[in-house]
Amino acid sequence: MLIASTTVAGCPRRRGLAASILCSTPARALGTALGLLLLVRAVNVPAAARELADVRPGWIAAGTALTGVSICLGMVSWAVLLRGSGACLDPRSLVSLYLRALFVGQLLPGGVGGDAVRVVETGRRTGTGRALAAVVGGRLAGALGIALWGAVAALSMRDRLGDSLGYLPAVVAAALALAILLALTTLLCSDTLLRRLGGGGGLLRRMASAIRPFTGTFDGYAHHPRLLVASLGSGVVSWGVNLLALTALGHAVGIGTNPGVFALVIPISLLGTLAPFSVNGLGLREGILVTLLAHDGIGTTQAASLSLLVDLQVLPFAVAGAVIWGLRRRCMAGEQTPAVEPVATVLPTLEPAAA
Repeated sequence: MLIASTTVAGCPRRRGLAASILCSTPARALGTALGLLLLVRAVNVPAAARELADVRPGWIAAGTALTGVSICLGMVSWAVLLRGSGACLDPRSLVSLYLRALFVGQLLPGGVGGDAVRVVETGRRTGTGRALAAVVGGRLAGALGIALWGAVAALSMRDRLGDSLGYLPAVVAAALALAILLALTTLLCSDTLLRRLGGGGGLLRRMASAIRPFTGTFDGYAHHPRLLVASLGSGVVSWGVNLLALTALGHAVGIGTNPGVFALVIPISLLGTLAPFSVNGLGLREGILVTLLAHDGIGTTQAASLSLLVDLQVLPFAVAGAVIWGLRRRCMAGEQTPAVEPVATVLPTLEPAAA
């Protein structure tokens, strides 16, 4: 999980000479160019261009619509936790903020830029700890969806994976899901531990006081399991709908594969976005995706066309976020700040659930 308070553009704040070089703008530009060059050399570009020219508009429309549904569900996964932590943005402001964050998230590795936008915007009214808790909870819900759908796909496609892999992909995905649930459980119990540390020395008390809004918010979530179920459920369903969107985009270029293939290959290709020596993994993730799809028997030309469509999948929504961002900056002087319900600054507004 990448958190905006501890990373900057995918690189640790304290870094050595090698890390500084890798994270520098020239190195990232060079890494991106190298990734694109390798991709171009491995793919018949003219043939891929012809594939894109012959895409089926109906499937493109279906994929875009499903992507919109997936984004809405992801927003709900975060919004229910944000409301539970005390912030109540009206729907218009909520959608505006989420689309602006989506736009910024396309520019930095792992979507950390979008997370930072959401934390800053909502943290001004609820406090950074509460805002960060909602973002982290939403991220965990999305990651859980990726892991669970990956495990289901690995089990259902075991015959296609071959004897060399066997149950390994399913075990890895299931272990990842358990790790995410363990991390969530730890966060839900962290406030109790902090209360014990609060009785220690001055340093421990100051540390506990500093992060109490964050852990206290998760403590509030623990007393309202329906919030957690709604957030986790929305995150899991969001990724499932996104897999259907990817399947529709595959049909648009003549790839009639099932969602299970994307459930396995997309998470691996997304690792390329974390590379510090590239601009959000551009070129690297496409190369990984083409390689994995080719291993499944899909031609490199079709795979390259699909990888481009995957890159463009959220473009309409990111562009909408960019337009909203520009209009908001232009009208900021005369625009009123969206109203947010006042909340306490120490403890969550959540009340214990009825027995």
